Amino acid sequence: MRDNEQNLKRLKELELLLGKLRDFVYRHDKNGVFYYLSPSIEEITGYTPEDWKNHYTKYLTNNPINEKVQEYTDKALKTGQPQPPYRVEILHKNGNPVLFEVSEMPYYEDGEVGGIVGIARDITERVKNDKIQNAIYEISQATNRSGNLNKLFEEIHSIIKSLMSAENLYIALVDKETSIISFPYFVDEFDPPPSPRKFGKGLTEFVYSKGEAVVVNKPVEKKLEREGKIELIGADSMSWIGVPLKEKDEVIGVLAVQSYSDGNAYGEEERQILTFVSEQVAQAISKVKKEEQVQKYLKELENTKASLTEKAEQLKNLNADKNRFISILSHDLKNPISTLLGYAQFISEEFDYLSKEELIESVSAVFRTASNIHELLDRILDWVKAQHESMEVIYKDIELYRVVENNLELYESTAHKKGIKLINGIDKSTIIQADVRILNTILRNLIGNSIKYTEDRGFIKVTSHLSDNTFKIVIEDTGVGIEPGIINNLFNGTSSGTRIGTRNEKGTGLGLIICKELIQKLGGAINVESELGKGSKFYVSLKPPSAN
Repeated sequence: MRDNEQNLKRLKELELLLGKLRDFVYRHDKNGVFYYLSPSIEEITGYTPEDWKNHYTKYLTNNPINEKVQEYTDKALKTGQPQPPYRVEILHKNGNPVLFEVSEMPYYEDGEVGGIVGIARDITERVKNDKIQNAIYEISQATNRSGNLNKLFEEIHSIIKSLMSAENLYIALVDKETSIISFPYFVDEFDPPPSPRKFGKGLTEFVYSKGEAVVVNKPVEKKLEREGKIELIGADSMSWIGVPLKEKDEVIGVLAVQSYSDGNAYGEEERQILTFVSEQVAQAISKVKKEEQVQKYLKELENTKASLTEKAEQLKNLNADKNRFISILSHDLKNPISTLLGYAQFISEEFDYLSKEELIESVSAVFRTASNIHELLDRILDWVKAQHESMEVIYKDIELYRVVENNLELYESTAHKKGIKLINGIDKSTIIQADVRILNTILRNLIGNSIKYTEDRGFIKVTSHLSDNTFKIVIEDTGVGIEPGIINNLFNGTSSGTRIGTRNEKGTGLGLIICKELIQKLGGAINVESELGKGSKFYVSLKPPSAN
């Protein structure tokens, strides 16, 4: 008798203990009929043990994990062995889902499996906390992965959607100096991304000023409107929640989600979740913004470096041009001017003593020297024009035959003296688009150059043709040709010295450099084919007429 009393007492103590646990214990037979449910089940699920005995299957949610509940139980009954823990989700009487981790083992009666003894532990909070921690970790990882804010915002949105209903989400950032709110990320069913705006009285500004998370449903919204604390902006939502984004206690913006269909979409749980992740979001935004600023700064430095390198190269070229220019002035211009002064002085002092033949010879020498100086000055002026970056290029339709003919006529006298035949091989119907001033300078330099290096009784021919979608003007001569070692540096002015013409004509080294620079202004190029003793062909490549 005393043993029975003690057993009953122990049983009541055990039930009292089980009733205080956040777990509940149960026992059912092979047919699933419950014989025992610990009292804590009502506190955990909202349903009484009696409710469970009669209707427990109706409390299962639509969570896919519930599909295998019966499979786990059947396996324990069939094998007579304890099964690994599994999860099941029950809909609490208050409408919220409750997640349990269930451990079951069979019990025996008369040597056979009689049913199941199990313990179910409420892991809802644990799983929720794990999801939040995992979300915070994922945001941290996204920060490291993302190279820009747009990609980071997309990943943050995806992570938050795994925690709650968040189809409509936006991130607003506030510039304290200008009081401008911008929306670098805005995904919404109805509203387009808003333009930056002045700080006003929207819900975003309300959360920013309050510095705390705010859950707004229709009643709260109406109350805030009546109190003049907010003014509605955009489509009218049923439920809205916004949390401040803080960096070191300073609010930098707001993260908000909203639902247009469910007035109960957000509550205290969602507020806590967003509050938990908002700090990590703010840190992530700040970090990526700083990284973007650093990358922008590095890019600017790289651009500055490239610009300085380019400027240094330009200065190097300008210095080389300056030296070349000084050399021309000091040598090629000074010498003929000295010669001219010498002839002029000689004629002035000896005029009365000179025969007619001597006088004619001296005046002819003055004329030749003055002509050389004139040609040199023309080259220098052409070179100065070519160096001028703001030199305007005016494209017009040009009859190429007529332009070539005019330039050949300029050299008719010079060519005649050397017995050189000038041939215009351009089709009279050829029309190109170019700057006639620039083209004249190019042709004048190349034709004059060919005359200088062509032997007596040779010829110079100008032709044109279309090749590989490029229009080419060809100046061909039967001159002395060019040494292979000189060709490579012919257009950059670095070849050693200037060549003497077939009648000891002096060169400045500027002609071909001028041609190259002017042709480049027309968007073209120049090259040469030459063989010693067999003449040269200079190719001026321009865009075809239809391309200009």
